[in-house]
Amino acid sequence: TEVYMRDKEGKSMRKIIFPWIEIETDTRKIAVPLLKNLRNKSGEENINISIENLEFEIADALRRLTLKTVRKIAFLEGHGELSEAETYEITKSLSRYYQIDRGALNKDASVLNDYPLVIVAGPQTAFSEEDKYILDQYIMYGGSILWLIDGVKYDRQLLAEKGFTPVIEADLNLQDIFFRYGVKISPVVIQDLQCVNTPVNVAPKGEQAQFDRIPWHYAPLLLSSDIHPISKNTGGILSEFVSGISIIGKLKNMETEVLLASSHQSKVTAAPAIASFHAVQDTDPNTFHSGYLPVAVMVSGNFQSNFNNRIPPTNVITERPFKAVGNHTRQLFIAGSSIIRNETTGIASDSTCLPLGYDRTTGFTYGNEPFLINAVHYLTNQEELIQLRAKSIKIRLLNQSISLQNRTKLQIINIALPFVCLLLFAFIFNHFRKKKYTQKVK
Repeated sequence: TEVYMRDKEGKSMRKIIFPWIEIETDTRKIAVPLLKNLRNKSGEENINISIENLEFEIADALRRLTLKTVRKIAFLEGHGELSEAETYEITKSLSRYYQIDRGALNKDASVLNDYPLVIVAGPQTAFSEEDKYILDQYIMYGGSILWLIDGVKYDRQLLAEKGFTPVIEADLNLQDIFFRYGVKISPVVIQDLQCVNTPVNVAPKGEQAQFDRIPWHYAPLLLSSDIHPISKNTGGILSEFVSGISIIGKLKNMETEVLLASSHQSKVTAAPAIASFHAVQDTDPNTFHSGYLPVAVMVSGNFQSNFNNRIPPTNVITERPFKAVGNHTRQLFIAGSSIIRNETTGIASDSTCLPLGYDRTTGFTYGNEPFLINAVHYLTNQEELIQLRAKSIKIRLLNQSISLQNRTKLQIINIALPFVCLLLFAFIFNHFRKKKYTQKVK
């Protein structure tokens, strides 16, 4: 692991260390990384974060080694959701803890009975009333859902080939059910000055291609909350074409917590719109006057059914009676499926999945994967494990500039002064000792 630190004169330096431990049973062995290396954190801060997460990492490894009963998680299909290849990395990581299944509802509510969590990742087509009813009653009976919903649609292939794409509203027929649960995903796209860079051909037409990196404001690096155990110490979250989430009023017996947000220099563009590389280069930074726009919100409590005082669909296969007010449960709403989507390279059998949260330009991997794994643990009520991440250890670092400026003075105070005090104490002690025990000779 590469650790970025500063020497005594404040100069940057890089060290390579191997901070791992191995925990094994009779048949299995797990390597546990001990050091976190978050971007934009100093070496001292990363060490402090690593100490905070040490107990969690060891407990997590022990849990995986001793796990006997495997719980199940379902990825919903049938509405153009992200494919298996696009969710391969998170599926591989979650399979260390859970059994991962995929499938459509097909108007049968009983298919979700054995799953404590359902993941809805990037649907593209509208939900039918039957599917909405099944998911609504699944929530009423205590099920949790991780929603990764795009507020807008755009053409990634057109953007890569032509350098621009239309941005239009994504009509998924979910706004009424979300409103009932206390949130609204707006049909807007967030632009942020805190973003990743992307290579763009800046050569005139007809000349040899010449690529230059420009800030891609439509791919913001989202800020994660340091208060909630899901997002604590996960670092920045890589995203693209995410929308904003609004919290609707204050519902009874409900709690809302913002987990991800844009930076203090961001703005929103309402759909329909055109997003292009060339337009981004001409953007005025002074227009980014909005800040901390919520992108991921955790909602917990006793939800009210969206089908209360309504005639439910008659062609849904279900054995459970209708429930108007649900058991206590949780839902996580994320306004962008890019957070869970991994990039792929190659074609067909030659394709390779890149790590989740990987930035091709810099080669850095952001905190998308640990954030989503923590979210799944939290939504499946793994309280005893996830609460270990809530521990905090205050770090008290020296001010490097003041230390360097007063280096000689501090060295005298810390080295010479204790020695002088010791000599003074010895002199005083010896003086009074002689005075007390010396006999006067007549």
